[in-house]
Amino acid sequence: MIRKHPNLIALLGYLLVSLLATWPLPARFFTEIGGDLGDAWQTLWGFWWWNDSLFSRGVAPTFSDALRWPHGVPMWFQTWVLPSALLTQPLWGLLPEVTIYNVAIFSSYPLAGFTFYLLAYELWGNRLAAFLAGLLYTITNFHFGHALGHLHIVTMEWNPLFFLCLVRTMRRPA
Repeated sequence: MIRKHPNLIALLGYLLVSLLATWPLPARFFTEIGGDLGDAWQTLWGFWWWNDSLFSRGVAPTFSDALRWPHGVPMWFQTWVLPSALLTQPLWGLLPEVTIYNVAIFSSYPLAGFTFYLLAYELWGNRLAAFLAGLLYTITNFHFGHALGHLHIVTMEWNPLFFLCLVRTMRRPA
C-alpha cells in the first residue's frame, strides 16, 4: 500500500498529526468556533455573507444591505478569505456554522503539510525528507499563533502549491 499510494499515506499522516496537534479543536468541532472570539467570528460572518448573497439573495457580495440598513455598506475592503469561503459553500445547510469555519481552519494543517510535502518531493526526490519538511512547515508556532483568528494567514497550503506549479512549469514547459 505504501509503495502503491505514497502520497495518500503522507496525507493520512498529516491528518493524524493535525488531529493530535490541534487538540482540543477536534473534540469541540461541532460546538465551538476555533480561535478567539474576535476575528474568527468576523470571518465566519464573511462566509455566511458570501453564501447568503450569492445563493439566497442573488446579489453581489461586494455590497451588503444587512449592515447599516436600509442604506447598506460597500464590502470591497472586507477581509474576505475567498478560497476558504468558496470551498466551504457546499457545507452550508449540512453542518452548523461554527463547524464550517472549523473545517476551514483545521483543513489548513494537513493541506499545508501535504502541499509542502509535494513541493519538497518534487525538488528533492526523497519522500521521508519531504514528509518531515511538510511537518516542519505546518506544525509551527506561526501556524498555531494565527489560527486564533487569522484564517487568511493560516491557509498556508496555497504558497507551496503555487511554487510546486511554478517548478513543474519551469521543468516541463509545454
